Amino acid sequence: MTMEQFDIVIKGGTVVSGQGETQADVGIQGETIAAVGPDLRGGAARVIDARNKLVLPGVIDAHTHPVYTDDMAATCRAGASGGVTTILSFVGAFPSWGFPKTTPSEVVGSFVDAWSGQVACDFGLHAAFDAADDVAAEVPKLVAAGVSSFKFFMAYRARNMMVDDRSLIEGMKVIADHGGIAIVHAENGDGIEYFESQFWDQADVPHATYLHCHTPLFETEATLRAIALADAVGCPLYVPHLAVAEGITAIELGRRTASTTVWVETCPHYLLLTNREVIERGALSKIAPPIRLERDNESLWRGVADGTIQTIATDHAARTVEIKSDAPNLLQAPYGAEGIEHLLPLTYSEGVRGGRISLQRMVQVLSENPADIFGLSPRKGRILPGADADVVVLDPAGEALCTAERHVGSSDYCLYEGQRLVGKVTETLRRGHVVVDGGKLVDDITGGRYVPRSAFRQATREDETQERRTMPVLS
Repeated sequence: MTMEQFDIVIKGGTVVSGQGETQADVGIQGETIAAVGPDLRGGAARVIDARNKLVLPGVIDAHTHPVYTDDMAATCRAGASGGVTTILSFVGAFPSWGFPKTTPSEVVGSFVDAWSGQVACDFGLHAAFDAADDVAAEVPKLVAAGVSSFKFFMAYRARNMMVDDRSLIEGMKVIADHGGIAIVHAENGDGIEYFESQFWDQADVPHATYLHCHTPLFETEATLRAIALADAVGCPLYVPHLAVAEGITAIELGRRTASTTVWVETCPHYLLLTNREVIERGALSKIAPPIRLERDNESLWRGVADGTIQTIATDHAARTVEIKSDAPNLLQAPYGAEGIEHLLPLTYSEGVRGGRISLQRMVQVLSENPADIFGLSPRKGRILPGADADVVVLDPAGEALCTAERHVGSSDYCLYEGQRLVGKVTETLRRGHVVVDGGKLVDDITGGRYVPRSAFRQATREDETQERRTMPVLS
């Protein structure tokens, strides 16, 4: 190989992709990966020793809410500390999220202007719609602004976020026509509110009541209904935060019978925690859909391993104990919990080292698949020449501790308090800029950019065969 000058060389590590592992160096020039190969020659301003370590593509957290206790800057710093280099965040004209009730496109424009260059991670956006938004007018503007994924809620009527089936299918048709992806929070909102209304104003409501109001079949039914509506108008569908085992059955049925593409996401809390957390900790563990049972954990892990589930993301929505506790009962307490800084450490320790998924599968669900689904490829998600130099060095012999005391974000409690994890992030690079150095987050790191995303175009075939109906789009 000819002599070549690099800014940074990550030397001697095991470079991991969704297809395998190889001993190789990674040469970085500026913000880009310039070369990947054994024993790269040429001087470098800095050499990162990755011997006996794993070299991974930067993690893409496809599901974040930087609108609560952690704003965009805090969310990105927390993510970067755990190997996240790109986040996708939900914004919308939702007062409940702290945004003015203007239009989604105006909210997106203001958000991009406010945060571009000011945060540790690169970021893209999902736009969320409620029943009052003019989806037909907004989608073309948003696509032009680089937003190609759009969220609807089948729940939360009291928060003015829920859409009915007519509005949902109409919105999906517009999104399909413009090459977008629909993201649907799938729970039966009317069923949930029917039960919650019986206890809403009561004091000392047992924590288990929240779980009874969000029945597993309310999630399962809504998931299948969302697939049916999306398929009817040919709209690609992304199902976020799948929590329940029966949802796997709904997904499999939908994929056997529908011709549209359906992707599925789950989250670490659904893979690792049970509803015992809700019963014992109450509002601190209130997430929607709720954390379920151990059998659901096991089914979801199998879904990740066998390709039924394409991504693991966090649904990061940081809260504090004070905010979570400031309600008369659990039903009125706010939803959400932190999680972004634990995404890679938990998935590696409990998934890979726990024998549930392979190392290659972890790279697929944390990096490659979210990049492919959401229009970030080929710049993001892989360690290849020409891609952005988003790289994580992970020491498999290191150890990470989950505890609120070590949180980079603002949340003063941790869902995984005291849990010791195998594996430690020692370096994180975002477009060639070192943001974690020697296991420590660099102070005051900024420069994260807004990444406009291209529209998704669903592949079609003249002959709609059974193979197409069952073939997974992603590995």
